[in-house]
Amino acid sequence: MITEETIRKMAKLARIEIKKEKIEKYKENLNNIFKYMEMLQEVNTDNVKETNQVTGLFNVTQEDSIKEKETTREELLNCSPKEIELSQIKVQKTIN
Repeated sequence: MITEETIRKMAKLARIEIKKEKIEKYKENLNNIFKYMEMLQEVNTDNVKETNQVTGLFNVTQEDSIKEKETTREELLNCSPKEIELSQIKVQKTIN
């Protein structure tokens, strides 16, 4: 059973402010959610296949592969659209 103290503690952990008049509403709502979860625990799912998505879509992935190639400093520097100065990429000043 969710108590007022539990609601306050969860709000503090989530760093949200809950007005005093809303605490009872949240307490009731959370208790109803947990009651529903208890009802779901009673459902027999022994012969039900696990499902993590139902659309038939799947993620297309590519295996990682290492390609050995010597890249020179100049080639890497030339990849940048920024100005090159003293063999370094010149960036905007961030600290005064």
